[in-house]
Amino acid sequence: SDFTSPVSVVRVATGSQATDDRFNPPFAALLADNPNLSVFDVTMPLARDPRPPAPPVGARLSGLAPSVLAYRILRDLWRHLPFASPAGTVLVMRENELLRETCLHLGLKGYAIRLFPPRPSRLPSSRPVAGETDTVEMAETAFCEKFAPLLSAPACAAAWRLARSRLETVLHDYAASRDTWAKFLEKPSRGLCVVLSNAPSTPNADAMGAACRDRGIPLVAFQHGVTSEIAERQGAYLASHDANACDLAVMFNRAAVAAHDANPMSRGKAVAVGMPDDYRRRTRHRRRAESPPIFYVSTALYGGNISLLHKGVTDDLMAEWEIAIIERVLARLPHAVRFKSYPADRYLDPDPIEDAVHAADTVALETHRHDVRYMLADARVLVTSHATSTVSWCLLAERPVVFIDAPDQVPLKPELRPLFQDALLYFDGRDPAFHDTLRSFLSRPLEAIEAAWQDKAERRVRLVADYFDSGGPGAGRRAARAIEDLFRARPHAATAGKPT
Repeated sequence: SDFTSPVSVVRVATGSQATDDRFNPPFAALLADNPNLSVFDVTMPLARDPRPPAPPVGARLSGLAPSVLAYRILRDLWRHLPFASPAGTVLVMRENELLRETCLHLGLKGYAIRLFPPRPSRLPSSRPVAGETDTVEMAETAFCEKFAPLLSAPACAAAWRLARSRLETVLHDYAASRDTWAKFLEKPSRGLCVVLSNAPSTPNADAMGAACRDRGIPLVAFQHGVTSEIAERQGAYLASHDANACDLAVMFNRAAVAAHDANPMSRGKAVAVGMPDDYRRRTRHRRRAESPPIFYVSTALYGGNISLLHKGVTDDLMAEWEIAIIERVLARLPHAVRFKSYPADRYLDPDPIEDAVHAADTVALETHRHDVRYMLADARVLVTSHATSTVSWCLLAERPVVFIDAPDQVPLKPELRPLFQDALLYFDGRDPAFHDTLRSFLSRPLEAIEAAWQDKAERRVRLVADYFDSGGPGAGRRAARAIEDLFRARPHAATAGKPT
């Protein structure tokens, strides 16, 4: 009846289309064919930016690796030099920690370091997309097979209309971006020998990779977080792995290389070089004595209207999980607890998880919304759940890590559970009594928790080496060598963009 009866949809109007898309469900678009639909826009300025804020300069500088500072100096120097390097040019599309460390070592070898220009905000009209009709038809067949048994006929048709619009937008965005980047790479003065990027899995980045391949210029992708190695359900996202479109994937660990090699959609080679020094330096300053000793790092990032259901549960169930841990465990501990929420807003309503924190006398909500990496040094014990990249930041912080394996929200791969049990302070969320068991453990004296962590040190070495950090310090240097090996294996790549 929603598609024929009178229906009213109330939307938030913040003055920003991107922000409105973040907070408004797509009901108006889904019900667009309803002749009795009424849509009301309510102007509502935001109290704060929904995106995570930039950390203070002091926090950034305190943990800044010297290699990153040197990279930025080198990058800015090349920005003002009017000539190309005889060794060639490294073009950076999107940065991350490992990429910056690698660029420094390439720069010290004589390569010019330059940033990819921002893509024009208005793309030219794209040429007809090859195979678009076939792609849309195949997508429609697959969509209807999956959703027709679950939705009414009008709902399925409306959902496909939105999906088709998005698909066509992505295809045209890809084609227009590819034309734009092809023209950019044609300029003979680039001296370009390689393109480096973090997470090149967007239509724009895929288009750039295709333009590079047309010119014989290799694309190198850099891992930015540990997830595919440890999360059980990552096999459902093989098509969207970051390294699918690259010629070389620079990974943190051997498990990531194995996952890349086993992915039938991967193109190039993968190499494990270890984690960048940024992961270690953040925890080298002294802990502040006034900080609560137990630090709960929440990974409850709501889906809202913009995220996939990759965590396996709806947002209300995600909140219930966190609230149960607050009320049944953290609020009943003899130690003070600092609760770090995920620093991104997906709803305008108050967060029920934070409401539960405010109601707990011994739990303090971290008011700064900065990335957790800037705060780990102040903890004596770290508690987190879900098999996400947050585990790696906690693990390399060299603090006891209490890991809760949530069975329905990004659980560990089954084969990793014994390794985590041996190496970390592991608690299985499948156990009906795990709240009581966890509360009992965290109620111990802090020294006893630290001793239990230290008892697992030898077994932790293997877990870290295989699934997190295969190599230790020097990751950027090893990655630079791997990129030069790529040049030697493809000698034409080293001169592909140079003037003739």
